[in-house]
Amino acid sequence: MSGQRQESVRIQEHGLDVGALRSRHYNATVAWMRRVHEDLLLMRVVPDGPLPSFRPGQWATLGLGYWEPWLAGCRVEEPGPESLTRLVRRAFSISSPVLDATADRLIRPEEERFLEFYIVLVREGLEEGDLPAFTPRLFPLEPGARIWLGPKITGTYTLDPIRPGQDVLFCATGTGEAPHNKMIWHLLRSGHEGRIASVVCCRRREDRAYLDVHRRLERLYPNYAYMTLTTRDAGGPKKYIQDAIASGELEEATGLRLDPERVHVFLCGNPAMIGIPVEREGRTVYPNPKGVIEVLEKERGFRADRRNLPGNIHFEKYW
Repeated sequence: MSGQRQESVRIQEHGLDVGALRSRHYNATVAWMRRVHEDLLLMRVVPDGPLPSFRPGQWATLGLGYWEPWLAGCRVEEPGPESLTRLVRRAFSISSPVLDATADRLIRPEEERFLEFYIVLVREGLEEGDLPAFTPRLFPLEPGARIWLGPKITGTYTLDPIRPGQDVLFCATGTGEAPHNKMIWHLLRSGHEGRIASVVCCRRREDRAYLDVHRRLERLYPNYAYMTLTTRDAGGPKKYIQDAIASGELEEATGLRLDPERVHVFLCGNPAMIGIPVEREGRTVYPNPKGVIEVLEKERGFRADRRNLPGNIHFEKYW
């Protein structure tokens, strides 16, 4: 039975008034969607009230009712009767279109009257018993649908460490690119004079939802460079960000020299790419396989943020 039909049966069995539940809980509207492909979408959400203030790099929380139908072909978390009227909520970094509709200039703040999100469909859990609940219910939505938006936007993954003239490298996997788009927009709009490079590793070429935007930025801003890597393209080389750093390919492609005296690195996405170390008995232990942090610390003289000890490698911590 499809998710939509199965959920309809459950709603009828428990006598739920879906219209009333949506009116009671939802406080925002999906204003626009672009389906990159069946498992990847861009979405803009407009709250009923004023747009919350936030800093580039921060994240918001979206919510949908457990009563909503889910996409066929997904294994989802199905709540018991006592939870059917509750919301399932997930945090997502806020992205940005970066450019306006003409693609000739950066979008102005007054034109960005929405929050943009970059979301991948999770069809089944990574571990047994860990089934997705949110994205299978999100992907059937169309523009005009209602949704819940959390009242507070938060997060410590921001541009606070950056000083004028410093170089900035953004490294992401997949939809981890989202906060970097907003951060890049802010740096370029502020007239940042240091070099800025963004490197994104995804599975296939068709996953590069923002490729055209960043190629345009390269033409508009001489101090900006964009690099993409893929890991599952048929016949193509399998490349990871840590390999591109170690080999020197990243520096050659972007023109940004990895000098720890002037470069800040931002990492967002798959924890295996980031490779957050732990301290054990006075020594640093890196995870296996090797992540970007280990490559930069051991081979290039960088240092990741530690508790009460800021470094020049910064990473998103809500994973």
